[in-house]
Amino acid sequence: MKYPFHVRHRNRTATIFPPSEAYTSYRVYYRHGGKARFRAFKTFSEARDAAQQIVKDLAKDSSAPALSAKETRDALALHYQQTGRTATALSAVENYLLADRKLDGSPLLRILMVGGIMSRTAEIGARRSTGPTRIVVGL
Repeated sequence: MKYPFHVRHRNRTATIFPPSEAYTSYRVYYRHGGKARFRAFKTFSEARDAAQQIVKDLAKDSSAPALSAKETRDALALHYQQTGRTATALSAVENYLLADRKLDGSPLLRILMVGGIMSRTAEIGARRSTGPTRIVVGL
């Protein structure tokens, strides 16, 4: 295969560079908003699939390719704050695992906890805990 490999969609282009002495992975290069962006992948097929998705998003004038992982998390946090959501799926799972640890595997307390979460609030008193833990889930 001839490198660099170009992936095109409409008037957008992403370029895949092979591994080299300096870089051990395939790199996808594209430009968005006047800035050069690079993403790294272990295999050519992963890089090609990502490049195809990137050029499609660029052709739609989507801002997704321009955001880093940290910027995406910040944007989602701002969205949740503006829409009034108090819990994300991640925080709900984290709260469940915290409560499960405090319950010490007791099935009866787990049933009471799940019933409380269904009604949006649960008070959990673990056997070896210093006191009850209040978990509020706003969905």
